[in-house]
Amino acid sequence: MTFTGVLTTSGSLIAVIAQLARHPEYTSELLEEQNDIGDNLDSAAYKRMVKLDSFIRESFRYTTDTIFHPHTNVTKENVVLSNGSIIRPGEEVYTNFWDLNRGHKAQDDFDDLDTFKPFRYVGLNKQATKCSSDYLFFGLGR
Repeated sequence: MTFTGVLTTSGSLIAVIAQLARHPEYTSELLEEQNDIGDNLDSAAYKRMVKLDSFIRESFRYTTDTIFHPHTNVTKENVVLSNGSIIRPGEEVYTNFWDLNRGHKAQDDFDDLDTFKPFRYVGLNKQATKCSSDYLFFGLGR
């Protein structure tokens, strides 16, 4: 689990830095937001940096576009999904991140899913650390 955590964290950081390098025009706005918060960068301060959070979430959404993240049924029981599909012990299920992040069914609030818009989530109460049915970057467990 430690390796997975390090891999996820480093990959996430690379995605954010790569988008910032591709779009340096947003650097001053992100820096201004941080400067407005002040020097005391505690957890409450990070929660107020909504532009940075949106930039991070959009970086994850925009760069995660593969069928990825296998989940194996490690129990001795069948897992029955809400649609009736059965996952037998030892079988794997893969998440289609392209459809989740670029498909209009999961991202029904947006029309321009092939465009990187770093402040897309500002004011929408969709943090980069909160998983949901339209955002599974870290997985939902089980």
